[in-house]
Amino acid sequence: LVADRGGGAPPEALQPVDPDVGLSVGHERIDATIDELFRHASLESSVFALVSGTYGSGKSHLLMHLTARSLAERRPVFRLSLEYLDADLGHPQRHLHRMLDQAVLPLPGRPSALDRLVAWTRTPAALEALRALLGSIAEGAGDAASAATKALARMRRSKRPGAVAESFLSASDLRARPASAAYRRDAYQRLLLWLELLERADGCRGPMILIDEAENLFRAFTAPQRRAALRSLSYYCGGTLPGSCVVLAITPDALDRLRGEADAQLADVAEQRTVLPSEDAAMLRRRLHQVRPIEVPTLDEAQRVVLAFKVQALHRRVRAPTSDPRWASWITETIASAATPRELVRRAVDRLEGLWWRSTASVGDE
Repeated sequence: LVADRGGGAPPEALQPVDPDVGLSVGHERIDATIDELFRHASLESSVFALVSGTYGSGKSHLLMHLTARSLAERRPVFRLSLEYLDADLGHPQRHLHRMLDQAVLPLPGRPSALDRLVAWTRTPAALEALRALLGSIAEGAGDAASAATKALARMRRSKRPGAVAESFLSASDLRARPASAAYRRDAYQRLLLWLELLERADGCRGPMILIDEAENLFRAFTAPQRRAALRSLSYYCGGTLPGSCVVLAITPDALDRLRGEADAQLADVAEQRTVLPSEDAAMLRRRLHQVRPIEVPTLDEAQRVVLAFKVQALHRRVRAPTSDPRWASWITETIASAATPRELVRRAVDRLEGLWWRSTASVGDE
């Protein structure tokens, strides 16, 4: 249920790996808020929301809940995580490929964007359909049309148009490029082209953009890296992406610090000569101050009991039933001492794994 990413992250910051939405407890209290976000995203150009919670309180699992809801609404989900040792947030020409690789599309099998790209380019018929779709987008106006025109021009000049289309749409050709305004604009245009392609080819709605671990702006980023990161956040959170719902997850202390420094930091961003009009630092500053955070639901004692039993049920499905006569009393003791839901889950898994391993060892000895 958890994995150490390395890079010096504190134990309490370990992230769930593909958490089972069935483990969700208490999130029904915010489903009405999620419905409201989706409604506004359908009516407006973009909606911005903040999710606030301490380490281990369930922010990442709440984002998984948001992911499931988004996919049910036919919204593709793109994720940006401000992880340790990752200074690429301020460089969309570098992180776009990773966004596409980690995206989840509301299609059978939940493919990533790059999985979908392979389906569009590996057969002559599919490639011709992609070429026709790019042509119809290129006939329009705006950034997506500009990117489609550039993709078609490169495909026409190549003897391997499929490979060229994959390189262009995956943004793999941008990863070694510098952070100049031209290459950042190129990356943003390609993302907008993706949204247009997914809408026309697969009936997708506006995207959900999840930005996790934003507290690492102050834990792992140098001042120049932070300014560059805020420049990119100004693009994603500033209302540029049509029909999108952008959610920034952050701890309460980091949110207070970000709001406190937002005026000076974002003023520096806005004054950079190379800043793009779409990197709207003023809008991000206004939204940070005005948006009321969605608080991660606090689980009461009864809900923690439910969570522990859900972990046990999941463990039984993954491993096998294990005998634990003290399970009920152990839950009572652990709930009283576990500081966060994540700690409760970790300790429950440790206990269940220990019992399972001992039972398998005793069977082997026989």
